[in-house]
Amino acid sequence: TGYSMQTGWKRTGEIASQSSLQRSVQILRRSLEIWGYFASFYLKEKRMVRKFSKGTWTAEELSAGRSEIGAEVTQNLLKLGPTFIKVGQLFSTRIDIVPKEYIAELRLLQDQVP
Repeated sequence: TGYSMQTGWKRTGEIASQSSLQRSVQILRRSLEIWGYFASFYLKEKRMVRKFSKGTWTAEELSAGRSEIGAEVTQNLLKLGPTFIKVGQLFSTRIDIVPKEYIAELRLLQDQVP
């Protein structure tokens, strides 16, 4: 995980040193990467909640699914870099709006950031 973070930061530095057109293309790629992660998370969460609401999933299955996605989100935030790690740390303290399964995984960002 530390390696992927360093690779991301190196890539950011390389983007800054490129020509205007290359920089624009790289910024677009980065934006797509970020939105892709969050769209994937959103769709998975909605699918799980829909299954739970229809009664095809139990509360335990929903909890297990959220734990799995929480771990995935935590890893993705690490890959996206320090700003997103900070956002994850913020959400890990918001027990009023974030499901407990996500908080359990996001709390790893509080103490165990590489």
